Amino acid sequence: MGDQRRGFAGNGRWRETIPAPILARLPRPAQQAGAPRQYPPPVPHEYAFLVGPLIDVGTLLLAEAEALDCGVAIHEVLLAAGWVSQDDYTAALARKLGVPAVAWHAELDLADVAYGPAAEIGLPAWRHGRPCRVLGAAAAAPDVLFGQVAALRAFGIEVVLATQRFSDALLEVR
Repeated sequence: MGDQRRGFAGNGRWRETIPAPILARLPRPAQQAGAPRQYPPPVPHEYAFLVGPLIDVGTLLLAEAEALDCGVAIHEVLLAAGWVSQDDYTAALARKLGVPAVAWHAELDLADVAYGPAAEIGLPAWRHGRPCRVLGAAAAAPDVLFGQVAALRAFGIEVVLATQRFSDALLEVR
């Protein structure tokens, strides 16, 4: 009866035999089905800034589903799974927030005490002789960090964004 396939459907049942005319239209595993379509993430999506340069929409949606299952933020899944590196995530988020991302060679001096308004936000430091706050890119969701940046800027405080590794190293030095 021609080319027919029968197999396990994955839900505990055997699937029915697929007729040959339908099988003929299906792409074979060795065939290219063409470039995958890129659909934009649901608008507005808090992590849309990652789509394109770092991940595709499918990865974002997969990370979102996993984050919901685990009760964590989407960026935590992306970072833990290795789908996005800390450096790349920090750089992309810094661009979105309009703040500089600091790296290991950054000229940053830790402040001894929290100073001024909004003292509880970020790690106080000095950069180029001016007070600033170091925010960890993975410390909160992008929308929360956006609010923190806006609050600090309202008080004239410069903000820089750091990877979790860099933030941890700063805290150890302190």
